[in-house]
Amino acid sequence: MRNQRFIALAALIAALAAARAVADESAIVIADARTPPLAVKGGDVPLFMTITNSGATADALTRVRCDAADFTSKVTSDIGEGGTSVRELRAIPIPAGATVRLEAAGPHLMLLHTHAPLALGDRFDCSVVFQTAGPVAVNVTVGAVP
Repeated sequence: MRNQRFIALAALIAALAAARAVADESAIVIADARTPPLAVKGGDVPLFMTITNSGATADALTRVRCDAADFTSKVTSDIGEGGTSVRELRAIPIPAGATVRLEAAGPHLMLLHTHAPLALGDRFDCSVVFQTAGPVAVNVTVGAVP
């Protein structure tokens, strides 16, 4: 009898932990995904967005795949004495309960070797992959970038 209670309690704890993990995985929301126009095929262009993690667990953006480009890169811009420099990142951290804006003056994404010119109003799809939450589909708009 005592072992059955212990087993039931352990199963309940495991189920609650799994439910919390699933809730945290779906806690990532991406908004305002945008890129500026690009006049030429094969060029590189920044990709900006706002990522909100309403979960209790920190996550990290690890990879991006977009229909509009052959490759993507996670980068950050640093301003130093010699001017602005860009360096590649392995991942972009998304803290628990926080909103992270991927903008030019900090971490952001780059689309490399675009398949076609990008005109105002164009739209394309990307899959943004997070370490814990997994892939999140996002639709990107080509438009004005602040």
